[in-house]
Order: sequence, then C-alpha cells, then structure tokens
Amino acid sequence: MVITFVRFHMQRHVFLRILNGIQQVDDYFTQRVDATRLPRLGPLQKICVVVCILAYGLPSDVVDDYIIIGESMARGCVIRFYHVVISAFSAWYIRTPNEHDIRRILHINDVRGYLGMMHCMH
Repeated sequence: MVITFVRFHMQRHVFLRILNGIQQVDDYFTQRVDATRLPRLGPLQKICVVVCILAYGLPSDVVDDYIIIGESMARGCVIRFYHVVISAFSAWYIRTPNEHDIRRILHINDVRGYLGMMHCMH
C-alpha cells in the first residue's frame, strides 16, 4: 500500500512517530492472523483509516472505498486510537503549561499582535 502523507496533512516522521508510539502501548494496532491463518488488518490500514476520518471529518462508512475496512471496524479504530493516543502521548503533549511555557506563548502572541481579551473588559 502506497501512503501519500500530503493527503493526511502531516509529515511522514510525525505519522511514523504516532504509529510507533501507538504500537508500543497497544497491540491492537499490530498485525495478527485470524482463525483461518490469514493476515488481518495491519497497523498502517488502521492508522490510515483513523487519520482519514480525523483529517477530513469523514463518516466511518466513507473510508471503505479507499481502504477496505468495515464501518464498525473503522469506528472501533477511531475510538481505540483516542484512548491509546492519550495514554501514549499525554505525559509529553497533554500537560499543564508551566511558567516558562506561558511566558513563551504570551511572547509569541505579543509578536503577532494578538489583542488580549482579559484586559479589554472596560
């Protein structure tokens, strides 16, 4: 399967970082074989479905045309993805900003000319 990362609105290294991080946390996103010894959906298929749904806001039944996957499986992948991303990346990316972060963000907004909203309450 050829993956064009422009379609997903993300760079290749970001996609691969997400894929590797998710695979380390949950084995749902690894390829397994079923009872007939045929390979089931692979991790790339599952992540591509999730990224297509999230990047374009598609309903889960539309991605069946692009990646051969059922609607309920696509919905399950998205739900599982949410939980796994939170457990895999929350320690680094989803955290309360510290003093340094707040100063940096405020400085960036000052450079942009961001009009503050809290001090404009006359």
